[in-house]
Amino acid sequence: SGSGAARHQSGVPLLRTFMDVVNNTGWAHAALSPAGETVVGVADRHAEHALYLWERAYGTLVGIVRGPKDGARLALWHPTKLMAASLGESGTVYVWTKHYSENWRAFAPDFKELEENEEYEEREGEFDLFDPDSPTPHQLEAEAALGGGAASAPAAEEIDVWGDSPGAARTHTHAHTHTHRTHTH
Repeated sequence: SGSGAARHQSGVPLLRTFMDVVNNTGWAHAALSPAGETVVGVADRHAEHALYLWERAYGTLVGIVRGPKDGARLALWHPTKLMAASLGESGTVYVWTKHYSENWRAFAPDFKELEENEEYEEREGEFDLFDPDSPTPHQLEAEAALGGGAASAPAAEEIDVWGDSPGAARTHTHAHTHTHRTHTH
């Protein structure tokens, strides 16, 4: 439970205390999660490997992670992932993380999980963003602005970008290369 009035002898205010009020267990070690939102405490019991997890802001016990009969001495959080490691009295390091199971059916009810890759042949136009044979929204808007069909639209001017037609403008570019040589005697 939190105590706003208590202060450490240095004068720093005590924000919160964390206790096992049921078993009155002391702690061998405690650590904050990287974001500072969760506190992990390792129970000081030789026959039990238990990590107690509390919400730092409210002091609420959110869970107890129990391991083998190897008393826990130390627990540390991973700096960026939802993962912790604890050290048992035997010297064994235990790594803890949440087990995630992927359920793609929640997003796509007709999802079919494959054991191995399958050959798939795409139908023509199956993944096209637009139909190349139908007018684009811009073309439809232009037709509407001109009062209807394509007959009233002016013909587009053809531009010869390659310069192959007799009336095409040609631009010539001349490149000059200068070579400098150094002679040694």
